[in-house]
Amino acid sequence: MIGIKVYPNFTLQPRATRKDRELLESFTAVKEVTQAQYVNFAVYDYSASNVKMEHYLTYPMEWITHYVKHSFMEFDPLLTVDYRRVSFVDWKDLWRSEDECRISSAFQDFGIGGNGLSLISHLDHQVFGALSLVYDRSFKNWNSYRDRNMELLRFQSERIGKSYLRSFSKFGQNKYKLTKRELECLHWVAVGKTDAQIALLMGIGRWTVVGHIKSAKYKLDCPNRPAAIARAVSKGLLDIYEPV
Repeated sequence: MIGIKVYPNFTLQPRATRKDRELLESFTAVKEVTQAQYVNFAVYDYSASNVKMEHYLTYPMEWITHYVKHSFMEFDPLLTVDYRRVSFVDWKDLWRSEDECRISSAFQDFGIGGNGLSLISHLDHQVFGALSLVYDRSFKNWNSYRDRNMELLRFQSERIGKSYLRSFSKFGQNKYKLTKRELECLHWVAVGKTDAQIALLMGIGRWTVVGHIKSAKYKLDCPNRPAAIARAVSKGLLDIYEPV
């Protein structure tokens, strides 16, 4: 089962939602930082016997149309990778068969890029995200660029994974049903504020703060505050590097 949403050339469609806008803003930020030509994100849910996929793409519509028209999906190697078992996939290692090389050649004919890299993030128990960065770079310099920037690229993969969880995922906030106040309290605890300081910052009583944190711990099924913060961060509910 495959779901596809396209933001052609980093633009929003007429019926785009606020969530689409938030995810596209994250894509645009990653494009600027990584110098990628296109930024895509895919979600692979392995919890059932048939893998469920969601794809968020920034390719031009002309390429999407060409891809569908020529049935490239039937032999696209990126759709058959088991993302549970890899930390990244360099696309140049995938183009082996004649059909697969047809995709690579068409890719370059459309001016989309000669190199691609998919970086994997763990979103939930059996759910994995793949941030794919597509580059118009010569093969001569590709390995050097990839190896030199791998840490930065992995960070961006985690960043997009969190953005997806906040905006779209049933595995994130909707699952735990944390309120905005509960998340805000966890944020301030994470950055070192006391209950009294949090109460002043939020304009509420100290015991209300304690109640919000207690409720958050219960919903996240965590015995203490550090564990609750760690789980909230891992599920993309909380980013301690940015204000809530």
